[in-house]
Amino acid sequence: MIIIGKETLNMLRKVVGYIRVSTQMQVEEGFSIEGQKQQILEYAKKHNMEVVGFYVDEGISGKSIEGRHALKKLLDDTKKGCFQEVITWKVSRVARDVNDLLYFIKELNNEDIVLRSISENISTESVNSTFLVQMMGAVAELERKVITENVKLGINQKLREGWYKGAPVLGYDIVPKKLCKENHIETNLQVNKEEAEVVKLIFNLYEQGKGYKAIVNVLNTNNIKTKTGKNFSIGSINKILNRRLYTGEIEHKINGKIEIVQGKHEPIITMEQWQETRKDTLREHKKRESRIFTLSKLLKCPQCKSTMVGGSSVGRRGKKYYYYLCEDHLNKGKAVCKANSVPADRIEEEVYRELGRLINQPQIVEEVYRKINTYNADYRQKMKMLNEFASKKEVLEKRKRLLMKQFELDKLSKETFIVSINEIKEQLVTMEQTEKELQQYLSDNAKAIIPLEDIKEVFQNLIELLKKQEPKQIKQLLVYIINEIVVDEKKYLKHIEFKIKGQKFYLDAKEEMEDVRQAR
Repeated sequence: MIIIGKETLNMLRKVVGYIRVSTQMQVEEGFSIEGQKQQILEYAKKHNMEVVGFYVDEGISGKSIEGRHALKKLLDDTKKGCFQEVITWKVSRVARDVNDLLYFIKELNNEDIVLRSISENISTESVNSTFLVQMMGAVAELERKVITENVKLGINQKLREGWYKGAPVLGYDIVPKKLCKENHIETNLQVNKEEAEVVKLIFNLYEQGKGYKAIVNVLNTNNIKTKTGKNFSIGSINKILNRRLYTGEIEHKINGKIEIVQGKHEPIITMEQWQETRKDTLREHKKRESRIFTLSKLLKCPQCKSTMVGGSSVGRRGKKYYYYLCEDHLNKGKAVCKANSVPADRIEEEVYRELGRLINQPQIVEEVYRKINTYNADYRQKMKMLNEFASKKEVLEKRKRLLMKQFELDKLSKETFIVSINEIKEQLVTMEQTEKELQQYLSDNAKAIIPLEDIKEVFQNLIELLKKQEPKQIKQLLVYIINEIVVDEKKYLKHIEFKIKGQKFYLDAKEEMEDVRQAR
């Protein structure tokens, strides 16, 4: 909010006021917008100054200049010669970062404009005064860091006291912190009796010797849903069986280390049952296939269009057969889709044969070069998460500004305001911690560039190289150049959809595959 008054003809020294309000603590200590404005007006009147305008940033943190539109407008207006001095209640209102404060003072000095703090009785009129302002800026920055650290310590202390911080889980409802405080509730987890019965059922079925797939079939066939209303999968069952939370304990990551604390919530299963289950889950890991299925996640189920993954079975004579089957069937059971098995060796041979035709389409080489040198799926996902933090933080900052405005207009009680602001602060601190972890991961997992000539050589000897390369390398190449592989109702290759320059094109294999089948 910016308010500029009309220019007058008297000889009073023209000044503007800069006001910023961010947290409930500042409001409690007399830093409200109206409070700061009144102090500035009284100071100006006492010292024969004319206040020609106010620049107000509502609900904005002093951490940086970014997002402070009124302050930026003030800097732009310094070049118009409308005022000779900027008055603020406290140096920390301008900036809590020393570098930002020095930049602001430099910009004012360039236009012979003085910065004055009336509560601290300092200004930039002289070298000594400027030094004092800078010192106060350093103190403000230190204060901000201490506040941030105290918030982190407060959150960590809450976690160690047994409070839950995380996504909603099956079996419990998360009680808002505000209600916990108002009703003197010692935990923010409340047992959801209906969901708790599902959790107990899962553990009991596993104790009876049923595997993940069998449990999934039981749940989905009986139309029992997850916390988010979806079908159960092997992955969701694995998470539930390994979740310590159900025993009454909570596993937290505090300061980068895993800590197990005793929660105050009601357990759903006993510690003994969970520990026995943990021992038995090792048998599920032993069932994983050692064969690498190079077309996994690329093949599409001919029935439900879900991706297909690798599997195996043993024939009557002990021979092992490998095949691709519908992932939804594997993870969610027959209630969702059939297996629709496709022999692995046969479909891989068909796909490799079709890839040989790429040699006559050199335009794909450059795109593969670009794709193969981008980051893996996990890296890209974390990069996306990091990029999304900026918009999420902006949403929280907007909420803070709205709360400040409502508080200023007496639309919120002091108690409600403090609780709401604290919740936002905790979210911001948590986001900052996650942001640092993501940045560290991205720094540690940067990928090396593969030369274009090497990619060209791969394509020139594609089929032979595919036969000689390790399955992992083959799979990596296929993922970068293929969008999906479609089979027909008879489980034979129908077409391959490639990714080129943001466009998709098909390599229809129907006629050629028909000739191959007849030859067989």
